[in-house]
Amino acid sequence: LSPKRPTASILGPHTLASACGVLMINILFLVFGLLALHAQSWFQCRMWDSTDVSNVLTIGDNYETSVIFIISGYQYISSAAAFNFGYTFRANWFRNYVFVFFFAVWSALLFGATLSASNLSCIWRLNCDNDHVVRWVTSTEPEPIYNNWNTTVMPIGFRWILFALMVVNLILVCAWDYWVVNSFLSKL
Repeated sequence: LSPKRPTASILGPHTLASACGVLMINILFLVFGLLALHAQSWFQCRMWDSTDVSNVLTIGDNYETSVIFIISGYQYISSAAAFNFGYTFRANWFRNYVFVFFFAVWSALLFGATLSASNLSCIWRLNCDNDHVVRWVTSTEPEPIYNNWNTTVMPIGFRWILFALMVVNLILVCAWDYWVVNSFLSKL
């Protein structure tokens, strides 16, 4: 056990600075990802022009959804890494071998799905086209991609931009929690 007791206030400045800072960084990177998408010459925004909401799931096959899934999906694990630094109260997260295993697996899955158009990415209807869609667990036939282009495959250059955004997001949330919240703010 540590000789110093951790904060007991859930609404204290240390806890709020940590949570709000990571949340703001994550929101900024989500906005950066969508702005980067809208700056691409190949991108066309798909407007939903129907009032029929009986099959609302069919509008999910678009690039905006893919970008939000990629960036926010990685933000779950990067935020967990940032919130789990040990500091003076417990051991660092890299000594938690179960967490490190799941961090590595989720990172590999998401990086693989982002950077390659494969059956792995088609599981999430990400970087997929109608020639490679996989069937859902509850269906017998593969569901086609529901957009005018029959694809959600993004150019490889843009996929590398998303990869860079995920890695920089991880670095910044970890730096925020480690150096700003737990080093600088803990001394105030």
